[in-house]
Amino acid sequence: MVVSEALKRHHNLDTDKMLREAGVDLKAAARGDQRVPFELVDRFWAMAVEATGNPTIGLDVVEDLNPVVYRSLGVALLCSSTLRDFFRRFERFFAVISTLETTNFEETEEWAVFTDHQQVDYSRATVGCHSDASAAFVVKLIRLVYEPDYSPLKVQLAWTPPVEYHGRYQAWFGCPVEFGHKDSGVFVN
Repeated sequence: MVVSEALKRHHNLDTDKMLREAGVDLKAAARGDQRVPFELVDRFWAMAVEATGNPTIGLDVVEDLNPVVYRSLGVALLCSSTLRDFFRRFERFFAVISTLETTNFEETEEWAVFTDHQQVDYSRATVGCHSDASAAFVVKLIRLVYEPDYSPLKVQLAWTPPVEYHGRYQAWFGCPVEFGHKDSGVFVN
């Protein structure tokens, strides 16, 4: 599990122990052909936030993620010739990799937005981690596909981290970041 390995590396956590305590079958999760029930993933994220004291660990995890995490969808995203193709492909095939949220791509004359909507009730800790990781991974993929220094027009997150962390978001995304929205969204032009 990439998330587990990233948390080990960035925060020196015994994530195998934490996953077992959360009720995750490590052998089944390692095979990669079974989904881990969201309640167990939710429990794991909450444990990780508590152990680190850092509600922004979703941003840390993204540093270690690469497109292959999404398997064939990740490779297909890298083959996109335009941002429109990238987002349309992402929207169309995202349900293959997750049933916990839905994605949407909408265009206007001034901007386009790719949103992520949660279909389940995550705990507060997981909403933060998930919202951060979801938006940050989309921006990371855009930077791989399109332009290494790319910054969106703005990012909206589906939670509000403590004020002392707000600067970290501005630095990571390189654009205005709005908190407390219903869905996470990455706005591009």
